[in-house]
Amino acid sequence: MMKEKLNISASNIINVCIDNIDGVERSGRFYCYYSEEPIFFRSIHELFRYMERFMNELNFPQSSTELRTYEDKQQKPANEKKNLFYRGQQP
Repeated sequence: MMKEKLNISASNIINVCIDNIDGVERSGRFYCYYSEEPIFFRSIHELFRYMERFMNELNFPQSSTELRTYEDKQQKPANEKKNLFYRGQQP
């Protein structure tokens, strides 16, 4: 008879440890296969910022969407004609 083993932690998954709960704030550390030391955080917001930075450095996992920004990297002339498509027809 073969025994099944459930691996609840894979090497490419970030493991989050909550060490302290103070009201609505959580603090602790997270571990990842690619980091030798834990990364400590003081709030959930900080945890997400660190995780985002960490994943961006690894370029994994890649973003599935491009975030909207209201600041153009390069200013376009105000009178520039926009390219709009209506079911394959030019306006």
